[in-house]
Amino acid sequence: EYLGFEVPLHVDAKFEDLGGLPGPLGVAYSGSGQWVPASEFEAPQADTWYTAANANAIAGRDLRPGVPEAVLSFNSHSDVSWYFGLDGNVPSGQFDFVTVAMHEIGHALGFVSLVDSDGTFSDQPSHFDRLIVTAGGGDFAELTDGERQLIISQGEALWINEAQLYNPVGWVPGSSISHLDEATYPAGHPDSLMTPNYGGAIHGIGPLTEAIFADLGWTLASDGVGVIM
Repeated sequence: EYLGFEVPLHVDAKFEDLGGLPGPLGVAYSGSGQWVPASEFEAPQADTWYTAANANAIAGRDLRPGVPEAVLSFNSHSDVSWYFGLDGNVPSGQFDFVTVAMHEIGHALGFVSLVDSDGTFSDQPSHFDRLIVTAGGGDFAELTDGERQLIISQGEALWINEAQLYNPVGWVPGSSISHLDEATYPAGHPDSLMTPNYGGAIHGIGPLTEAIFADLGWTLASDGVGVIM
């Protein structure tokens, strides 16, 4: 109910065994088709990777015709019992599919960092990384690898606007930096959708999360464009 789009979002989704709990409920894969470099369109930031969905939204056209922007897998392990209802009234012992799907789609829309635990980027930062600032107000992506590594290893606060990111002491692969801080936005908080761990049904994005997507270049539904969440 919050983000709009003018270019269709193509989702390739499947169920597969991702392992027993506490393993992941869902995964958003990042293949070569799901990323677009700034050099291939009218990007607001040079030397930056954009998720294909984010790049399409900014460019106003499909930059990877025939290639899905989101490739998602949901856990089919016997430990995981899914609730497929749309009302958010999830029975005890089940996991809300709508919540998990929205979370993984959020990553495909651009809510994802490309920094590693050693402070390096495999090639160049993501659009999301370009928005991150340190506690001292510095641009995270413009720091040296060593400076980023120190911030990561010490679990220093990182922010996008007023939203604090998840940067615990002790790197968590697939979770660190690419989520909002769970202690700050616990289960039930309006901005808990993009925290790293499932905390129950939430079928919306809070104001801080909405502001991040707006900075990534997404049109808000209040601007009168068709919604995707």
